[in-house]
Amino acid sequence: MDVTYETLRKRFRREKGVPIGQYLRQQRINEARRLLLDTNDPVYVICWEVRFPSDSSGIRAFKRETGLTMEEYRYWH
Repeated sequence: MDVTYETLRKRFRREKGVPIGQYLRQQRINEARRLLLDTNDPVYVICWEVRFPSDSSGIRAFKRETGLTMEEYRYWH
């Protein structure tokens, strides 16, 4: 069954309550949180592992979402 992007976008938002991009960012942030606490991997590796386009965009997204840098999050949790 072929589905247009617009139909997929609307269905996804109706089902999940958030846009696709926001949902994916939240999933990446949640996985980054887990990796920060469960591993000693450097921040740039974690950004790569959770598929942020770059470490700088991952760092910005993480700070915007949590209010902490990745290093601060790792230290305080």
